[in-house]
Amino acid sequence: MTIAWDFPLDTGCLPPRHYSINRDGTDIATVGPEDATFTDDISAVGDFAMGTLIVYKISANNIAGDGEYSVELAVTVG
Repeated sequence: MTIAWDFPLDTGCLPPRHYSINRDGTDIATVGPEDATFTDDISAVGDFAMGTLIVYKISANNIAGDGEYSVELAVTVG
């Protein structure tokens, strides 16, 4: 599963240090500030049965701390 996002329009004058990827309420990875995609190999993580709903969110982090999470992206395994 690959997700992609647009870079934030307003960083509050502080550049992002990384992005946190959250799956189903748990941060699972960080991605460098120059990247805007993340690939989650859900087949290697566990057995997600057909029809399983997975929810992703992304948060930017800069020297001031973590930003708010993005709108949720819900994906159904199928």
